[in-house]
Amino acid sequence: MKRLLPLLIASCIACGSDPQPPEIPPGVLQVRFEQVPYNTTLEYVTDLAFVPNGSGEFLAIDLFGRLEHARLDSDGAVVLMSGRFEDVYTEFDAGQLGLALDPGFANNGLFYVATNLATNHVQIRRYTLYRGSFPQTRDSEVVIVDLRVSSSPRWHNISSLGFDEEGVMWALVGDKGLFEPAQDPTSLLGSLIRIIPSTLEGVGGYTTPEGGPSYSAEADPAVYAIGIRSPWKGRYHEGRWYFGDVGLDTIEEVNIIERPGQNLAWPVVEGLCAQDLLGNGPDCTLYTDPVIAYGRSSSETFVREDLRATPTNKRSVYVGWTYQPRAGDPYDGLWNDVMVFGDAYVGFMRAAPLADPSASWHLGHLNFPTAWGQAPDGFVYLTAYPSEPPDEAGNVEPPSPLYRVELAAQVDL
Repeated sequence: MKRLLPLLIASCIACGSDPQPPEIPPGVLQVRFEQVPYNTTLEYVTDLAFVPNGSGEFLAIDLFGRLEHARLDSDGAVVLMSGRFEDVYTEFDAGQLGLALDPGFANNGLFYVATNLATNHVQIRRYTLYRGSFPQTRDSEVVIVDLRVSSSPRWHNISSLGFDEEGVMWALVGDKGLFEPAQDPTSLLGSLIRIIPSTLEGVGGYTTPEGGPSYSAEADPAVYAIGIRSPWKGRYHEGRWYFGDVGLDTIEEVNIIERPGQNLAWPVVEGLCAQDLLGNGPDCTLYTDPVIAYGRSSSETFVREDLRATPTNKRSVYVGWTYQPRAGDPYDGLWNDVMVFGDAYVGFMRAAPLADPSASWHLGHLNFPTAWGQAPDGFVYLTAYPSEPPDEAGNVEPPSPLYRVELAAQVDL
């Protein structure tokens, strides 16, 4: 069974297909990655978020429970504070995975982290940032969501979280490798949830907002959409959630949730419903198809158009970034209403117009991109794993690189 990032299972891929140079439409977004000096000790950065005060400060977390408070300056990024939450369970793709700042962060300093405590135990925790004091920051912890099952594999956890314009938190929750709960709206597993987390000092938990779907009288009111398997890095943008759902054996998906009550079909369907690769003969009127789906073969278009594609039978789809328009846009408007997605293992990165995600084009090559953020200077910054994560904690790796995504005259093939 495949896992979060690197959420995968080995499978055969087609051989003998020569790579093909991509056909890139004229006048579209093309980028390059400029590494930025960053004296971090974070080995496998999983998420980052820029502080909304124009200072260039940001928070970053890694797989092993570390937190850094850092700042961009003219020479790169400098670490202002760091520490490690010691109770994080980490093994390969389980660990500390998601980060979000409270909408009132500028005044209250609150932030949230999604983390594993055991193979079968996942939490969303709230902290208060005490600048210059990791012990105080650590000791401010309260639990917002506590998700525990009797037994499960380590993978398919909470990978992404954030807030919408109304201040409602959302989180993408994997099925914990248990399959059936993804079709059960009484369970948070395998769903998109929407909650209002407590912001009271020392008080955890959450309430639920209005506007949720009416699955049944027994359904959990936090559940907004179901049928999700193993979401890896999703984004909220103007009323929609875009995310990669890592597949079981055959298909990787990019999905869009745009209304309450959608069913993304797992574990009934993997990929397009009409093709019914799992042989379940589903009623396709009940399910929402992915907007992008690709298979494991090396002859897939996305793979063939990446001339630097990593030869591997592993796959892990992700959704990266959609630009938030601003004055002084360094991308000249070319990133507006354009979603970036790709595959962490093969390394291809593509851009897709939100109006027609199927009309994507090749952007470049980068293995294991994980965390994206838009800085006050208008640029998007990106981190990546230095290598495939180890099977257990304690392996020393070079720090995760930090890149500034810059507009390019032509794509890096």
